[in-house]
Amino acid sequence: MNPILARTLGLCALLVLLGIPSVASAQNPVQRYSIVAGSNNGGVERVKLAYAESDAQKFADVLQTLGGVEPQNTLMLFDPSLEELEQSFVALEGLLEKAPPGRVEVIFYYSGHSDEQGLLPNGELLGYKDLRNRFDALSADVRVIVLDSCSAGAVTRAKGGVQRAAFLIDESTEVSGHAFLTSSSADEVAQESDRIEGSFFTHYLVSGLRGAADVSGDERVTLNEAYQFAFQETLNRTESTRGGAQHPAYEIQLSGTGDLVLTDLRTASATLVLGKELDGRFFIHDGVGKLVVELAKSDERAIPISLVPGAYLVRADRDGELFEAKVLVRDDAPVTLSADLLVSKEIELATARGGVRFVDRPPAEPDYTYVPYEFGIIPSLSVSNIVTDGPVRSKIAGYMLVGGVDRSDMLMAAMLIGWADDRFTGLVFGGIGSQTGGVGEGLTFGGVYARHEGSLEGVQFGGVAALLDGRVTGVQFGGVYSGADDVLGLQLGGVAAWSQRLQGAQVSVVNIGGHVLGAQVGVVNIADEVDGVQVGVVNIARESKVPVGLLNFIENGVLRFDLWASELSPVNVGLKWGGEYVYTLLGAGVQVEGTGADQQLMELQFGLGGHIPIDPIFIDVDLSAASFVDDLGSLDSWLGRLRIAAGYRIFAHLAVFAGASVNLMVVTPGSRLGFPTGGPFEPKVVSTPDMAMEAVSEQVAIFPGFFAGLEF
Repeated sequence: MNPILARTLGLCALLVLLGIPSVASAQNPVQRYSIVAGSNNGGVERVKLAYAESDAQKFADVLQTLGGVEPQNTLMLFDPSLEELEQSFVALEGLLEKAPPGRVEVIFYYSGHSDEQGLLPNGELLGYKDLRNRFDALSADVRVIVLDSCSAGAVTRAKGGVQRAAFLIDESTEVSGHAFLTSSSADEVAQESDRIEGSFFTHYLVSGLRGAADVSGDERVTLNEAYQFAFQETLNRTESTRGGAQHPAYEIQLSGTGDLVLTDLRTASATLVLGKELDGRFFIHDGVGKLVVELAKSDERAIPISLVPGAYLVRADRDGELFEAKVLVRDDAPVTLSADLLVSKEIELATARGGVRFVDRPPAEPDYTYVPYEFGIIPSLSVSNIVTDGPVRSKIAGYMLVGGVDRSDMLMAAMLIGWADDRFTGLVFGGIGSQTGGVGEGLTFGGVYARHEGSLEGVQFGGVAALLDGRVTGVQFGGVYSGADDVLGLQLGGVAAWSQRLQGAQVSVVNIGGHVLGAQVGVVNIADEVDGVQVGVVNIARESKVPVGLLNFIENGVLRFDLWASELSPVNVGLKWGGEYVYTLLGAGVQVEGTGADQQLMELQFGLGGHIPIDPIFIDVDLSAASFVDDLGSLDSWLGRLRIAAGYRIFAHLAVFAGASVNLMVVTPGSRLGFPTGGPFEPKVVSTPDMAMEAVSEQVAIFPGFFAGLEF
């Protein structure tokens, strides 16, 4: 199937919201608990969904980051059986019994198949009446049910719900009670889309809860705001699809006092603010290219969007023109996107793969001729060539030389070069090379090279090179080189690896990345922005907080000059450079007259350290090696040193520090090194070699040390 095709899979959504108070007093604290379940499997008679489980994960994430649900109070279920789903209610009741005094709220979310009778996890029925009875029996003050599933609109129809526009609640009043909401009426279907990698309703509901629905600008998203946003966006984006428009319906019984606040944006760990002057339709992608938030914005006010810290790509459709900007969202302060940061791009980038343009009526899937067992020497000398000259779909196909099919359901193999142009599931094998396209699920293997254009979930293996124009979720391996636009998982290259966006690990001799969320491990690591760690001999990046290597060159990193005195060398100078939390140390010290040396020696130092900022205080811990040489350059002795220091930053470029060290010294025969004698700083010999080897023997000593100085 074409990856830009928005597939109608009979997916519709129900929200059952039973009163959420916006404010909890100190005397009556609120404890929130949740069950979040996602099930792609609806039984053998129903098509397998693609994004129900990932939708559940997105909803759980927003509950935990903005909705006040602690991770230990969340029960996550992926592809559960009916028994497992029922057991989760029992487990939830157990958690509620242990809840501390105060108000208790419960949220249940299910994404998957259902029908007019109830939910269908793995094809087993859990009736709507049974579901409601189970929740009515819970020891909770407030109950919230969110169902993103087929035919759930039958619940509100049975209760008298009708198809209506988004409802309004007077914000000057406070409400309690319950509200039944569905994303479509009982005789409509909803859709999930490859473009947004999820269902329309959950996608826009989560976007709204992250801040896109905060119409009032009070940094809180209420029931009214979230529902109206999801209602309007879902309707607008499904009007031209094959499944037809979805019309939310609801039945409400609200009374009393209290606004229904679903998420509090003030609790966000990181925030991207869309500047007031910006207008258009905005698409916010994470570091691996996944669409996280989508919204339409006017130039009336700024809109804060709550995100996870990391690198993001923001694309904007402004009156038919496409713009984009790369931003790094940190957890220390909000980041504002202004108009001058947007760069104009060619309109051809606005594809479903990039998630920028909504394809109203995508082309139909090709009319394949199904040839279950396809064999031949080359395509023109094969079984399928006798049957048809159009697109071919097969279960098992094999060619003696070169060949392939348009869609492979299990195995496609060729002695030299094999291909599957549109889609494959299972294995595509080519003795020399494999070429695949569209959506791939499984393993593509090429003895020399493997190439894929589209999205791949599984493994790509190329004996020399693995090339992927799109996204791989899983493992990509190239004996010499591996390259991909987006990697979610592990990328391995024998000599070199390249990825524009990476979430996971990149391992090779030379690693090159754009936005890296995870780790680069190699001899040389090069990246634009790294939210994670670089481990190598040489690390190069524009942004990298944790570069662990001998040489770290970080454009927006740190460069500090130190001047200090120690128990061995009263005068030391050094440089610290690297990332925000990890640095490389290069220093030199000299023993001057009066320290006990019978000849002046120079101390050369090199090491790695970690920096912990607690402004204006900081703590540095580093491990270094030092050698002592005379004025002729001859090695006298060497030592290993572990230091820990505490410092106080007086100004931006001036700090004082002091600390202690543990030293392990190797003293060569005839050493002229002078060090303190007597007291706690006198070295203690821990190893004396055999006297027969005295002429070439060394002594190993361990002793404590101290140091203090200035940092500029």
